[in-house]
Amino acid sequence: EISITEVMTPRVVVTALNQDMTIKEVLDEYPVLRFSRMPVFDESVDDIQGVVIRSELLVAASRDEWDRRIMEFMKPVEFISTTQSVDTALDLFLERRQQFAVVQDEFGGTSGILTMEDVLETLLGEEIVDELDEVDDMRELAREQASSGEEE
Repeated sequence: EISITEVMTPRVVVTALNQDMTIKEVLDEYPVLRFSRMPVFDESVDDIQGVVIRSELLVAASRDEWDRRIMEFMKPVEFISTTQSVDTALDLFLERRQQFAVVQDEFGGTSGILTMEDVLETLLGEEIVDELDEVDDMRELAREQASSGEEE
């Protein structure tokens, strides 16, 4: 069995949004929203409150609803433990009809995120890359960032 920690996107490369941000603030900070779903936090990334869907934010922006807060778009989010397997995650996604989960460590902190795409890539043995993907492997990006930080 493959652990979800082997396939999740590590927290250091997760794009998470503060629930109090406005649509304008989000798009000023992230002119290109590369991810279809983003976790939403309150105090810190260890305090994930929900998830937002990119298309809903962009529709609001197209309607000039710049001052609406991210919390208004928040959906409930699934949580899964770092001790779980990819098989368990697939079952969770299918049972709950979800495509996104926050991976929590044994202390309730955020370790990263896991998507249905991560699970399918693992099962297929192939990266699913689309036109917005700047990086094929987010885990590799996290390793590169960590090693470059150590060299400084």
